[in-house]
Amino acid sequence: MRDNVCRVTGNLTDDPKMRQTKAGQAVANFTVAQNWKDAQGGEHTEWVPVTAWGYLAEAAGQKLRKGARVCVEGRYTSGSYTDGNGVKRRSDHITAEALYVQLFKDKEEKGDFSRFAAQPGESRPAYEEEEIPF
Repeated sequence: MRDNVCRVTGNLTDDPKMRQTKAGQAVANFTVAQNWKDAQGGEHTEWVPVTAWGYLAEAAGQKLRKGARVCVEGRYTSGSYTDGNGVKRRSDHITAEALYVQLFKDKEEKGDFSRFAAQPGESRPAYEEEEIPF
């Protein structure tokens, strides 16, 4: 069991920004806007930065577009850096391990989520048929 697991569902704020590392590994950065209501009914939006690597980054670059409804599973990652003015900054984001893209024609129509795992073929059933107790 992993302790550092995050899941966020929302809409992409822009197309993924694609790049490659010096070693040639694909990297995609994008932001998911997640809307929620507080106990008093006030509406809020959280802007969640996401980084995807390798095959998952390539899939994100090919399949995701601004406004797409997605569910991202991954791990919370934080770090710090010094900006160009010498000020120390903190950076928080989700490192994606799986992406689910909702497929629908318009915003009122509910659709299934199509899964993209961190590695092709990584999608496995949660249990084997022999393990079902009934």
